Amino acid sequence: MTEKQSKITKRLIAGIFTAAGIALFSYITSPVTFYLYSKTESRSVREYVEKHVDDLIEEQEDSLGIRYPGRPTFHYQLPEDTISILDGFGSCSFGRYNQDEDTIYLRSGVLRTPERSIDELLIHILTWGKTAEARVIVSHELSHYYTDKRGQELMGRDWIPSDRELNDLLRNKVEVMAFVTVVEGIAVYVQKRIYPDLDFEYGGRKYEQGFQFVKPIIDRFGSRGIDYLIVNTPTAEELRSPEAYWKKAEIKFSRDDSP
Repeated sequence: MTEKQSKITKRLIAGIFTAAGIALFSYITSPVTFYLYSKTESRSVREYVEKHVDDLIEEQEDSLGIRYPGRPTFHYQLPEDTISILDGFGSCSFGRYNQDEDTIYLRSGVLRTPERSIDELLIHILTWGKTAEARVIVSHELSHYYTDKRGQELMGRDWIPSDRELNDLLRNKVEVMAFVTVVEGIAVYVQKRIYPDLDFEYGGRKYEQGFQFVKPIIDRFGSRGIDYLIVNTPTAEELRSPEAYWKKAEIKFSRDDSP
């Protein structure tokens, strides 16, 4: 090897080690990066939602045969007390529906729009891919708004518990599990129905379990199935053996159309 070749080789090795060091540092600090961007508001996400929210609602209405009673308010940062440095290490929420305010809060700083701005691509790289599709998250949270309002209409009272009521419910873990199974299951079903090729990133196991629980009922009975799920909270036994719950719904709808 000539002296010139030796110098080139050394530079290449040094470059490789430098690049590897930068990549390692970026990976190690990515949870902090995710946390910092979580506390920011994305203008491109705000513009996308404000422009397309009516289209997103209409997609759900046409696909599921439902009708929204209105539209929620949007905020483009999560409440400060719901953001943690630990969010970057595992599953976390990219959106939050507050039923007391009829408001959807979005972690917009780490959401992606279909247009993929330069800033969004950079954040996607710096967080090592921990960003989510804005339209999927909005679709998911919109369904919480719909089931909340539909529950009020069907039952004459608030269906989604307030934070205080939910804390009280924590004493009854089965009741909480039943509620979460239904409310998150419907939301995941809706987003998968509208966007079958787009994943709901970092949702956690409860979302998939809820989806599997509600899917046979909504597949078969459509909007009536959603009403049935809202009105008929599953028992502990039905959570363990969903076939019994599905059979009960089938018998119910064979007799009449009411949930």
